[in-house]
Amino acid sequence: MSSEGDERFTWLHLSDLHVGAKRQRELWPRFKTLFYDDLSRRAKSFEKIDVIIFSGDLTQSGSANEYEELDSFLTEMYAKVDWKGNEPKLISTPGNHDLVWGKSASPEVVALKQYWNDTDLRDAIWTEDGAAYRDFLTKSFEAYSSWRASAIERGWHHKPATTGSLPGDSAYQVEFSGGNAGVICLNSAWLQLGPANYEGGHLQQPSTSLA
Repeated sequence: MSSEGDERFTWLHLSDLHVGAKRQRELWPRFKTLFYDDLSRRAKSFEKIDVIIFSGDLTQSGSANEYEELDSFLTEMYAKVDWKGNEPKLISTPGNHDLVWGKSASPEVVALKQYWNDTDLRDAIWTEDGAAYRDFLTKSFEAYSSWRASAIERGWHHKPATTGSLPGDSAYQVEFSGGNAGVICLNSAWLQLGPANYEGGHLQQPSTSLA
């Protein structure tokens, strides 16, 4: 938060919703009222919440159907929470459940698993020679990218000022009462292309920073 008083920049952080997870439809009604009540209390604690930062794992497996369910969740959330007439827009970055995992034996997955061990691959992937790998990653995050574009069009999500090489790599400028805030999102889940244990490995978690 940038400063004291009424001109501070405020944000609400959400993560790991995992829409589409097993038994979620059964369990969600049990605690959603508590969740919305807590969000309303927090919204009332501030003059205005400037942005909602969602730092990954919006869905369980990155499918288009799950992103449709996510829209239903957001519709309900915006309706249930008392935002005092100032609904904050989203800024999101994808997690390792927000993409469609590739088949373990596919050439792209096999190659990308060697990213940190193969210097030639690391150098080539960001050049013209690595276009096939970048296309594969873009395809893997296609449902997330389509959802974000739709959410921007609907006025739910901030539009990035600029984007990077990977889906979700984005820089945002958010106007608030005290000026402008910069938010930078980096996709750090792009090498997590299957259900492996990535603890302690490279690019473990999605990243979001404030500037």
